[in-house]
Amino acid sequence: MRISFLKSAAIAAATTLAGTGIALGTATSAQAATQGVDITAVSGTAVADSSTVYAKFSMRYTVASGVRSFYLDSADIYRGSTKVGTASIFQYNSTTMAASFPNTVGRGTFTLRNIKYSCYMTDYSDCPETPDPSTAGSIRVLSLSKGKLAHGTSALRIVYRGKVHHFHIGLRYYSATGWKNWKHKKVKILVKKHGHWKTFKKVKLNKKGKANFTRRVPKKYLYRILAPGTSTIATYRGQMPFKL
Repeated sequence: MRISFLKSAAIAAATTLAGTGIALGTATSAQAATQGVDITAVSGTAVADSSTVYAKFSMRYTVASGVRSFYLDSADIYRGSTKVGTASIFQYNSTTMAASFPNTVGRGTFTLRNIKYSCYMTDYSDCPETPDPSTAGSIRVLSLSKGKLAHGTSALRIVYRGKVHHFHIGLRYYSATGWKNWKHKKVKILVKKHGHWKTFKKVKLNKKGKANFTRRVPKKYLYRILAPGTSTIATYRGQMPFKL
C-alpha cells in the first residue's frame, strides 16, 4: 500500500461511490467487480515527443459494493500477446486515466493489462490489492511530427524575391529512438485564395526530410503545408503566419 499521506489524500478526495447510483461504466451495481475495482475499458491516443510518453485516456470502470475510494498505480503494456513495458498511473476516482510509459514501447496499438490499484472501503479499511487481469480496451501511440528548418520549428519557409517565391520544406518525427528525418514523405502545399485553401503542389521529401522549389507569381499569398499522418506518425499541419 502507499504511504499514509497518500491514503489520507485519497480519502479526502473521494466521493462515496457505493450507493450513489452514479453510472461510471455501463455496468450496474449488481455487475460490479467483486475484487474491488474493475477497469472495463480504456481508449485514446497519445503523441510521443520525449523519452517518456505522457497522456490521458478515457476510462470506464465499476466498483464493488462498499468501495469508497480508489487510485490506480500501474499497468502492463502489451502489443498483441507480448508485454513491452509498464505504465505508471496515478489517478483517483476518475473516468480519465493519467498515464506515463517509456517511449521505447514503440508505436501502434496497445492494450493495458494487470492494472494495479489500491482502494478503501466505506469504513476506511483497505481493499485487497488485487490487479485487474482483464484487457482494458486499446490505446494508440503516435510519433509527433514537427518542422526541422533552421528558423525555429517551422516546416515551411518562403523567401520572396520579386515575383519568385522560394519554398523550403523540412519535416521530422519523434521515433522510439529519437528524432528522425521524415524521408521520402509526400506532402501537400496549399495556397489561400478568395478565402479558401487549395492544393497547388505535391512534393516528395528527400532522404534528409527536405525539399525546395520555386514558384513565379505576381503577388504574395498565404501558404500552408499538410503532411498526412500514418498508422505510427501524427499528421503535420503548418502555415506561414503572414504575408512577408
